[in-house]
Amino acid sequence: MAHTILDNCTGCGLCRDVCPVSAITGDPGHIHEINQVRCVDCNVCGMTCPVGCITNGGGAIVRQVPVEQRSKPILNRRTCALCMLCVDLCRFKAFHVKLPVRQGHMPGTILYDESRCVGCGLCAKECPVNAIMMVSPR
Repeated sequence: MAHTILDNCTGCGLCRDVCPVSAITGDPGHIHEINQVRCVDCNVCGMTCPVGCITNGGGAIVRQVPVEQRSKPILNRRTCALCMLCVDLCRFKAFHVKLPVRQGHMPGTILYDESRCVGCGLCAKECPVNAIMMVSPR
């Protein structure tokens, strides 16, 4: 079941800005809405909401979590198939393909800018070879 936004939404738009699948719509200053079909239940909207107005599928309010305290993806280069799905999926462009530095070296997908990652875990969830694992910060 998808997340929902409660009536105490201030319409700040932060949830809309961080949604990895653009499931949230709304005008500034008005209560926003989550498209129940598009929502992937990643919790990022609720972890970003400054007023605590987003509930998860079970009806519990999702608590705010600073970006630096959220899980981040770690890529296992040995099992990565270079399918590019993570590059295509990431709305925030946290992944990109690194070109070979020397002739004969294969390109590899890397998390090149951790500050772009919102911690949604969509890359790990959708990786067809399970080469991405979400890891909590220490």
